Amino acid sequence: MGGLRLIFFFHPNLVVRVLETDWTAMVEAPLKLVVTELPEGTVSIRMADPITAFGRYGNSALAGFGKELAETCQRIIAASL
Repeated sequence: MGGLRLIFFFHPNLVVRVLETDWTAMVEAPLKLVVTELPEGTVSIRMADPITAFGRYGNSALAGFGKELAETCQRIIAASL
């Protein structure tokens, strides 16, 4: 296996949104990306699903927030490959 990087990220404005909705969900932040160089020279990018992470609180606003984050993260990942 080649190199491995763990990237933590979360915009401060998003922290405010989570705190205003349900402070207990702050355990889900920051989001994490695992970037791995595979033996054949390709790159793998993995992350936990924000929909699942924020959806488990039984709060529709947090569930929507998780969906929004998932869509944003997918755009970031797609642009990086």
